[in-house]
Amino acid sequence: MPSVSAVRPASCAACGAASRPVGAPLGLHGHGSRSRQVRGPLDAGASPVLVELRVRRYRCRACGVSQTVVPAEVLARKLYSLAAIAWALALWGLESLPAAAVRRRVSPWDVVGPGSAGRWDALCR
Repeated sequence: MPSVSAVRPASCAACGAASRPVGAPLGLHGHGSRSRQVRGPLDAGASPVLVELRVRRYRCRACGVSQTVVPAEVLARKLYSLAAIAWALALWGLESLPAAAVRRRVSPWDVVGPGSAGRWDALCR
């Protein structure tokens, strides 16, 4: 995992306060780390997997908001990687595969729970 200072954002995502103001204390302090799941295949055509990452957290001294720093291919509030989402859309939209076939290629799980049945291709958010 990279050091706290290596991945510290330039400013707070919420209020815009500088993380390293000149001549002043740090604006964004390291606030620990946490695990983050990322789902989907690592490469197009590969078997889908569940990967757990350790990601850094920072807290803004100005507004008190905590923020997480993740790799670019990990999207906020999404369980699947950017590559997995793009590949699923390509399989569904360009290749015209049915949703169940797309899910088999992108999801690491074989079983669909009753609450999730029919939601893979539904835009419910």
